[in-house]
Amino acid sequence: MEFGESVSECARREFGEETGRSVELIDVLGVYSDPREQTHRYPDGRVVQFAGVVFRGTAGPVVRPLAGDTVEVRWFASSELPANLMACDAPIIRDALAGDRLRPIIA
Repeated sequence: MEFGESVSECARREFGEETGRSVELIDVLGVYSDPREQTHRYPDGRVVQFAGVVFRGTAGPVVRPLAGDTVEVRWFASSELPANLMACDAPIIRDALAGDRLRPIIA
């Protein structure tokens, strides 16, 4: 998050930077911070623990070029997810595929 930014504003900005698209946020999927699931070791040896508020949303049209750290954006069927996903994304994907709506967004 940037200073002075709400969580939902941050989600919209980050989605736009990473995909080049706008997004309409629908609801909160969940808050993910369990160290058993949200710890990642990078190839250089750094170990980090993620904490994130994850939203569900509807992607809008392309509105800008991709940011420098994104090479390609693609959609996948749930049965065809890439094998090289980060392990910390597994609980988020599991919950998203379960389809339970948690609560509306509070800006």
